[in-house]
Amino acid sequence: LITSGASAPTAGYQHALTVMADGTVRSWGSNSNGELGLNTSDLTAHPTPAAIPSFVSAGSVEAGEHFTLAVLTSGTVWAWGLNTSGQLGDGTTIERDAPVQLTGLVNIARVSGGSVHSLAVGTDGSVWAWGGNASGQVGDGTQIGRTAPVKIADAGFAWKAATPSLSPGTGTYTAVTTVT
Repeated sequence: LITSGASAPTAGYQHALTVMADGTVRSWGSNSNGELGLNTSDLTAHPTPAAIPSFVSAGSVEAGEHFTLAVLTSGTVWAWGLNTSGQLGDGTTIERDAPVQLTGLVNIARVSGGSVHSLAVGTDGSVWAWGGNASGQVGDGTQIGRTAPVKIADAGFAWKAATPSLSPGTGTYTAVTTVT
């Protein structure tokens, strides 16, 4: 059990995670697609929190529907779990049961995972997106799925919306122009 030191828990469809004070990540719940990141072919449920092996220095973690994204304190992005639409952003559609680093994403401040797509905001305010795009949710002006991150907004890009946020669950995207 987690008794102290946890911060910013996040919940996916049937899994949950949190970053601990020491930068490690604990995950629990369904592992049917490797979304817990435990580097095991054991895809059964894990009802108690377990540490993700060899994964330290996490700044934040974000659960998508059946996958997980993490930003390390170095500003790099890591992903694991279901990847049928390229939502992990590793250039493939291969399911991953252990964290893999995304290439080309550096100085990232925040990530957000939806059902089959993902978003990232750079420390400079740039916005990146990847994954399933049948409804144009990647925001690149197409409906073509992307297995690797594409930049959809440069630093300071002004999106036309009333409230800045990064929440694919609502179906509305706006850029975070001030990263704290």
